[in-house]
Amino acid sequence: MDTKQGTDYWDTLQYVSRWTKANHLCIHHNFLKSIDNECAAESGNEHNFVWKYGDQFLHGKGAKPAWRDNERSPLLGLIPLNTAEPILLTLGSNQSKYLSFSPHGAGRNKTRRAVLDRYTKSKKIGFDQKLLEQDLAKASEGLEVRWFQGRSDITETPLGYKPAQTVRNQLEKYELA
Repeated sequence: MDTKQGTDYWDTLQYVSRWTKANHLCIHHNFLKSIDNECAAESGNEHNFVWKYGDQFLHGKGAKPAWRDNERSPLLGLIPLNTAEPILLTLGSNQSKYLSFSPHGAGRNKTRRAVLDRYTKSKKIGFDQKLLEQDLAKASEGLEVRWFQGRSDITETPLGYKPAQTVRNQLEKYELA
């Protein structure tokens, strides 16, 4: 931070943070408008980012701040689970052992490649589209899903993510939020 390059980097991160926050606010506003709800939605869900906390710079990959200090991060946290589970509303716990971070979502249980491996039998047989469609129907049963660009993505279903109860148990066990 004592160099021009360091301050330029930090200034750029702050710009990206403001842009991300503005996008989240738009998404939240449009969602609330779609359900005829007029309450305000504060966005504090920036994640996979870097924050300055005191004189330290903390990089949170797969994480977001769970500080109780309103000047650095809101008390309220949002932790989206998999697409079949509700979003958790949390309060930061200042768990210094874990740099006061909590997970920003359910977290992957399997890589995208590992999820897709189930449908690749062998080079002779090729991709098992029928099995993929069956699994996709089961994984999204009872959900209203709008896929990115209208194409389904089995790697973004609950098959690729930790079960919601596992995330809740970890939050409680490690006092993350």
